[in-house]
Amino acid sequence: MRFRFSGIVMRVTLLEKITWYVNLPLALVHELCHYLAARLFNVPVRFHQFYVTFYPSSETAAWKPVAIILAPAIAGVLQVVILLMVSAYVYFVAEAQLLGALLLGLPVFYGAWWLMMCFADLYAVYHYGRHRRWPSWIWESPETPQIGWGGLFTQSKVEQ
Repeated sequence: MRFRFSGIVMRVTLLEKITWYVNLPLALVHELCHYLAARLFNVPVRFHQFYVTFYPSSETAAWKPVAIILAPAIAGVLQVVILLMVSAYVYFVAEAQLLGALLLGLPVFYGAWWLMMCFADLYAVYHYGRHRRWPSWIWESPETPQIGWGGLFTQSKVEQ
């Protein structure tokens, strides 16, 4: 099966294509969190088709890129807490124990799914904290933009 992405034709399996389309809504919300955080901190940013590129200048405080990268993970924790509060309300206050018990599984499932969407960001921040440099797959200049999302679509780094 062939799949066209930004003019590049790639061979992917049916399972990879299904996974891509199932995760696409959460991936776009994830990238929107990066975009909004960059706008909040006045860091130049571009929202591309499936990813966000931000361009911190040399004057940008060191914590701002970390906060921008962690924005989806923080938003995910807040979403899970809100879902837990709703399910607890339904279970205890509305006295709908069966519905509340069923709703309790939703934040657990959604939180695990969202966390999987944030693994690359969490690893990038861990790597930065441990080595004081970003991983090699994070490109910080406009000449070498990221392409793709996750491990499905990759492109080798442009030689400098």
